[in-house]
Amino acid sequence: MAVDSTPMPVESWKDKLLRRGNHGSTGEEDLELLEGDVTKTTINGVPTTNFSERIQQIFIRDMATTVVVKLLGCNLAYSTLQNRILSLWKPSHPFHLMDVENDCYLVKFQSKDDYKKALTQGPWTVFGQYLTVQPWSPDFNPLQPFPNHDMAWVRFPSLPGVFYNRKILEEIGSLIGKVTKLDFKTDCGSRGRFACMAVFINLNKPLIPHVLINGTVQRVEYELLLAVCFLCGRYSQVRDLFPSKETMMDGEMAKEAVIVDFPEKEKMKELPESFGPWMFVERKSRKNSRGNENLTTKILPKQGMGL
Repeated sequence: MAVDSTPMPVESWKDKLLRRGNHGSTGEEDLELLEGDVTKTTINGVPTTNFSERIQQIFIRDMATTVVVKLLGCNLAYSTLQNRILSLWKPSHPFHLMDVENDCYLVKFQSKDDYKKALTQGPWTVFGQYLTVQPWSPDFNPLQPFPNHDMAWVRFPSLPGVFYNRKILEEIGSLIGKVTKLDFKTDCGSRGRFACMAVFINLNKPLIPHVLINGTVQRVEYELLLAVCFLCGRYSQVRDLFPSKETMMDGEMAKEAVIVDFPEKEKMKELPESFGPWMFVERKSRKNSRGNENLTTKILPKQGMGL
């Protein structure tokens, strides 16, 4: 009897994960439209459809573990980005990657732990470029040239130990943005129990360089933020989204002064320069989950905002 001695190919972890993901339930068979769930009309000659609050809540629940990702400064093919995400995040369950407009992608996880990992264990880089990751929200618009929010790790380097309480730290971090994670372990030998926290920052607004806590100025440091303009404190990638700080005077380019309206307190006289290299620190990788690329922070001088 003839026997085929050709060994069967070994299925990789990646192939298993993608194959399992292709058979996931979409939930379409579970959606039941009731009377009043869909309203159709015409407004100014434009056909219009509106969905009821019940249907919209179903949409929101279905997207509860979905993140929006976008690679800054580089466009990758769908399969390439998918491979890099698999390598970076190593999800425990299948996920679905969907490309939308403006080089944005939706990543839908089956596991909440995988979802939280993608949001909180960054920053992530792909081929040396920053991969923005933000939770999906109903007002997400892929036509926006740049994400509105992104996660960043921040430090309060001179924060007294008396504030090292989880609830207190969350309140302090909320001055910067929505706190998603506290890191009590990193650098515990030299920096105390509290090292930094992950917060979502508004990329359309200047970074907050310092805050007042009980009347005392506390400096804010940001880890691994991509090229920030020290003139206005914004990401350089969004320089086209806000009014220019440059005006033409007598044929020469003149910089407008950036005026920050602080409360009239005596302590505010001690504030350092609003924006500068002191705001940024380079952090040792917490784990290899963020990839083995050389993670560096690009700093832009006041004279220019380009990469």
